[in-house]
Amino acid sequence: NTITAGLAVEIAFLAGERWFSRQSPETVGVVGGLGSVGSRVVDLVAYWLQPYIIYIVGRENGSVDGQALRDLKKRYPKTEFRAGRLQDALSCPLIFLAASSVEPLPIDPKWLPLGSLIVDIGKPANTSPELALACRGRTLIVDGALAELPEGTDWELFCSRMALPRNTIFGCLAETITLACLLAKGELDEHIGKPTFIGRPNDGMVKKMMTEVKKSGLRPYLSPLHKV
Repeated sequence: NTITAGLAVEIAFLAGERWFSRQSPETVGVVGGLGSVGSRVVDLVAYWLQPYIIYIVGRENGSVDGQALRDLKKRYPKTEFRAGRLQDALSCPLIFLAASSVEPLPIDPKWLPLGSLIVDIGKPANTSPELALACRGRTLIVDGALAELPEGTDWELFCSRMALPRNTIFGCLAETITLACLLAKGELDEHIGKPTFIGRPNDGMVKKMMTEVKKSGLRPYLSPLHKV
């Protein structure tokens, strides 16, 4: 899920350039921040954005192991990591949603500050069209897990069946394509390293992998998640 997380953060950069009045938010919320994708998002946000505070919401509302927070603080001393409730994370100007949930999360639009950005990585989505309608004009909700295919690629049937925007694929599939390209070139071990493939890729490795994604012709795809 390294590339999925990388795409989400790069999509946040793209959206933030158009949406935020300031360069970088001081607080960031990550819901599902202990999962396979969410934990990588926490790492990348701390490394690339260096906000003052990251609120992390675990699988159960607010349940985050104290040792996990201490480990994060050791790796990223410039950022404070806090276990938060769903409402805490949603009070931030930049919010990543990566919860494993069949239903949309119970989000009260009143929790969302004016001008906030939600990057929804969940599949199914963690947000709903009703939420997007309720906060239209004050909060931007974007799909955080899509990659755009190179021009000339015809995935129209796949996109229509999966209800995706034209010529886009899920981040997990972009990761599979990138790894397959590296394997075909005999460069897989060079980029991911055998010892860390099953463990936690470091931030330099993520940058290398995102470079390979773009070499393959794939790009982060910025799109509103709900058409309202």
